[in-house]
Amino acid sequence: MASTDLDRVFDVDDRYQKWVYRHPVGGAALAGFIATQVATIWGYYGPGIGLPALPFPAYNGLLFSPPSVAKDFSNFGNPSSWFLGQSVHYVNGIVFGLMFALIAYHKLPTFLPQLKSVQKGIVFGITQTIISLGFLFPYVYAPRSGFGIFSFGDNAFNNNHQHWKLPFAVLLWHIIYGAILGLLYDPKRPTEA
Repeated sequence: MASTDLDRVFDVDDRYQKWVYRHPVGGAALAGFIATQVATIWGYYGPGIGLPALPFPAYNGLLFSPPSVAKDFSNFGNPSSWFLGQSVHYVNGIVFGLMFALIAYHKLPTFLPQLKSVQKGIVFGITQTIISLGFLFPYVYAPRSGFGIFSFGDNAFNNNHQHWKLPFAVLLWHIIYGAILGLLYDPKRPTEA
């Protein structure tokens, strides 16, 4: 592909980027909401490529409404727990979108000259993965279940035989979230060409 063809591929209408520049909170909230939706859908499709499903709304429902889930997890992801978890999940996604835009965006590194916001989003997503696997999975979502450091270990549910799959699925989830977040939160000053 010639250089001019590549430039034409990246030459997009910048009205949305200018709107994001003028409305950083609204742009970040919208980007966080959409990125959460896309990544959440992917999390349910993980088994299609041999990875575990990541039903984060069900995990959040269990976390925020433990009495609604039976001790043997037979009704894990029940409708009332799921809807509460889904609400918390979207609030999380929007809050992290705001944190990305208002705190981390100008501090994160880029490595290539094109798609800098996407690169920043991916770095942000990888950081979220480290926090999620290092703290949330072993100590919040499934405490005392034997997941081990960064969730590589076998667990009490006996469903983590291939120890790399859960961490890899969580990493992909956060990379998808970060890439979409960076793609949608790419502010451009109205005076820029």
